Amino acid sequence: MSLPFSPQKLLELKQFIQYIQGHPEGLYLKELDFFREYLETLGARLPKAGKEKQPKTEHTPPIHEEPEEPQEPEEPEEPEEPEEPDNELLPSDQDEPADMGDQNKEVSEDDMDLATDLRIKAVQSQNQGNYDDAIDKFTHAIKINPHAGIIFASRAACFLDMKKPNAAIRDCNRAIEIAPDSAKGYKVRGKAYRLLGKYVESLKDLQLGCKLDHDESTYELSKFVQGKVDKFLEKQRRREERLKKQKQKPQAQKPQHSHEHHSHEQHSHEQHTPGGMPPGFEGIFSDPDIQEALKDPETKRKLEEITQDPSKIMMYANDPKIMKIVAKLQSKFGGGGGFPGGFPGGFPGGSGGGFPGGFPGGFPGGFPGGFPKS
Repeated sequence: MSLPFSPQKLLELKQFIQYIQGHPEGLYLKELDFFREYLETLGARLPKAGKEKQPKTEHTPPIHEEPEEPQEPEEPEEPEEPEEPDNELLPSDQDEPADMGDQNKEVSEDDMDLATDLRIKAVQSQNQGNYDDAIDKFTHAIKINPHAGIIFASRAACFLDMKKPNAAIRDCNRAIEIAPDSAKGYKVRGKAYRLLGKYVESLKDLQLGCKLDHDESTYELSKFVQGKVDKFLEKQRRREERLKKQKQKPQAQKPQHSHEHHSHEQHSHEQHTPGGMPPGFEGIFSDPDIQEALKDPETKRKLEEITQDPSKIMMYANDPKIMKIVAKLQSKFGGGGGFPGGFPGGFPGGSGGGFPGGFPGGFPGGFPGGFPKS
């Protein structure tokens, strides 16, 4: 019998148990009711829930007590407009990669002509809605001539008609690798990214595809995707303004013993979570691709620039290393909603400017200890 969980999920479960061992009062959090009830069904002995006993002090009326200054009423937060759903989004397809042919094959002129004829017949089948037959013919053509980028781009378009955006992206990657000026490769890949909700990557490809070969339908789609990206950036700007106002509010002084108690809890918590990150978050940086990317000084420099100005993510949209890190971070947390809170600790070995804007993808709460050392 094997567990239906990845090693990463099991590691996070172990870290959660270690955290609860050091903070048993956490079992009585509302969101852990299901876990506590399960432990009770197993006959587990749980620590009693209770508030800390406060020392009793005699209250004497103050002499010449100064009246408290009236506090200014807090401005009500401006409600965010609900984002219009993108009803054309598709689930991520998980099919096995299609045959890419033998890249080392030497192709004759006869092979090129035969592969072209097969591609034309495949397009005819695709237009008639016979997608499986079209894919077979495209694949046959690729086996005969694996060096024709247009055949990969055409098969990608057929995969897109079959609602298989990941398969389409793989073929577009190969088409662009063979022919970097493949307008069709960029356009199809941009449409596939949009269907997966990856609007930043989509906008980059759609704009480049139109630059290479303009057409109205792709241009209109790029304007729709641009609107999605603009709304995200506006939400990030408003979120930053709210956080700035909260930091400017004067904080009331707390008793000394309360501060010491908080410091003790903070120290105990950081012992369980390297870098001061919340339990489970440190597993993100065990990803070998992210670790390797952060070793590159040029990549680190670009990421540091993004920490100062999140809008610069568009400047480096053509950098595959930067976009790969963005995609990795999105996939870790399911995407959607941005990175409110940012990365206050900054990148290892770089500036501590934080990550005030974040990326699309969702990192609530930020990383209050910064990135671990690479």
